[in-house]
Amino acid sequence: MSNLMRAFLQTFLLHPSMPESEVMAHLSRLALAKNPDKPASPSDLDPIIAAANTTLADLELEIVVTRDQRTGERIFTYANLHSTPSTRPATALPATDVALFRGIIDFIFTNAEKMGRNEFWITPREATSDAYPRDPQNRVVVSRVQVLEKLNTLVAYGWLVKSDGGRDSDDDGGEERFGLSNRALAELAPFIKDRIASTGAPEASRPLCAACHEIFTLGVVCTGCGIRVHTSCVARYQSIAGGGDSGLCGNCQVVPIADFAEVGF
Repeated sequence: MSNLMRAFLQTFLLHPSMPESEVMAHLSRLALAKNPDKPASPSDLDPIIAAANTTLADLELEIVVTRDQRTGERIFTYANLHSTPSTRPATALPATDVALFRGIIDFIFTNAEKMGRNEFWITPREATSDAYPRDPQNRVVVSRVQVLEKLNTLVAYGWLVKSDGGRDSDDDGGEERFGLSNRALAELAPFIKDRIASTGAPEASRPLCAACHEIFTLGVVCTGCGIRVHTSCVARYQSIAGGGDSGLCGNCQVVPIADFAEVGF
């Protein structure tokens, strides 16, 4: 393994999930340190990721490439190929926080009412009553303030993100909303998809983007048939939807794609 590759992989140990712009900044810095006359270019990135993944394969690790649901920018995540919410975060978090994180995923992706409203996020109140593990007598033995602290810890470790809008207004009593981060969606995608499938929901109603077929937690939704499309995938969906010049939903052929409702947190 070259010194450049070793340093590149060490960067991911410090920053497990990064947008392409940040990865390129690190790669450029490392390349210039090795050879000031040969800076890195964007065309160098994919080959070095492929080489890194060859190196990591025997360890069942991989740098997974996904896209940000809003911007479409590529996200590079250092991932254990067998991660679950009970194994991956457990290396750094106490057992109750890990159990809470798994409960959050179950609540977001298996709760029919939440999915029906396209609410792929959780509030401290919901996390306390529906996601936090109960004691042997089925009692909640934690306060909402304590759960909020744990949610913020999961944000600090990169597993959750807090809503940009701060606090929701009326429906959730002015509470903050928390959703899964790019890192969580990338590294835990197989587990999350299994949990979604376990609900028995028809494939068409599962929270997957109709364009890229990856997990959906924010974007736009057809108000007629309910299909979901990432914000960054709208143009792609329009080109494959079959609505022709009319720009109609490719599924119901009724609602203009431009009129899809925005959902998120």
